[in-house]
Amino acid sequence: MSATDSLELGEAVEEELMKLEEEVHQMVQRILRCHLNFLFARSIAKTSSMGENGSLMEDNSKEESDRIQLLKQKISSNISALFVVLKRMKGCMKRIDELESSNENIPPAF
Repeated sequence: MSATDSLELGEAVEEELMKLEEEVHQMVQRILRCHLNFLFARSIAKTSSMGENGSLMEDNSKEESDRIQLLKQKISSNISALFVVLKRMKGCMKRIDELESSNENIPPAF
């Protein structure tokens, strides 16, 4: 492997790493946006379900609470999946760094 090949490979890895970091940043932004939307929807649901005297109205409250619970479950599963993805990404990045530091030949397909 010549010096230009390893330089090109290093640039390609660095470019791929930058793309992955940007994707992670976008995922975090989407999760935060979803979480804020959830909090906003929850506060709207609470205020809209209050009667004039401050008591909770019973109609549609069961359906709304089911929807809120489903939304909470989806957000929770997405957040827990995000940590697994980030952990795997860190592991992949660590392996890439180890491959870069070793002077092994990497097939051009990668």
